[in-house]
Amino acid sequence: MNQIARTNNVSIWAVAAAEGAGNRIQGQALKYKDGGRYLIGREATEAPKDLALVVTDLKMVWLRRDGGKIVESIEIFPGDRPIARDDLGHVDKSQWSIGNFGNAEDPWSLCKYMYGYDRDTAQSYTFISETKGGSVAITKLAAEIARVQSKHPGASPVVELDWADFGSRTRPNFKIIDWKRGEERAVGENSPTQAQDEAMAPEPKPAIEPPRERGTATITSSNSYVDPFDDPIPF
Repeated sequence: MNQIARTNNVSIWAVAAAEGAGNRIQGQALKYKDGGRYLIGREATEAPKDLALVVTDLKMVWLRRDGGKIVESIEIFPGDRPIARDDLGHVDKSQWSIGNFGNAEDPWSLCKYMYGYDRDTAQSYTFISETKGGSVAITKLAAEIARVQSKHPGASPVVELDWADFGSRTRPNFKIIDWKRGEERAVGENSPTQAQDEAMAPEPKPAIEPPRERGTATITSSNSYVDPFDDPIPF
């Protein structure tokens, strides 16, 4: 029997998973619903209140719809020249379709796919947003990630699925509660030994705050940089 040489002890599961890495939706789709709720999958099951995601990646894609169906997509890759809406054509509003509220709807929208996995179970999720509120939430999180990764390459934030007021409505808000170093691996990656299993045991969950009434959300910011990895624990 012919034998195929193994390289770097990469498991067959990791190889199989890599084949689907090009799919825009990885694992369960996650969307925000006005009022502070996050819904999972086509069944729109409400996400657990204590769900904590390790955010790992982001894709941005311009989507063009015709008759409610996606007919064209343009993905923006790191290093690409920014694509302005007017660069995409279809700017004549008289040719746009009429939406549910009686207004002409732009056929192009910028969709953001944010990837992560459940800190406790390693279940993969893709947060999907084409709204202004979702874009604000991702932009704020991206700024924090870029700042920390400038000193700790590969670091990933652990976030709670929070919300914030956004005009007369609400928007998603990703509250950072912890960070994972770049060398830390997700639960289930490759074939861990018993020692690795113990090392990757779920971290204790933070105390769950009682639900807030709408209108009481608070967002704090500071211009001073605090390194999330500056602590007395040796690594």
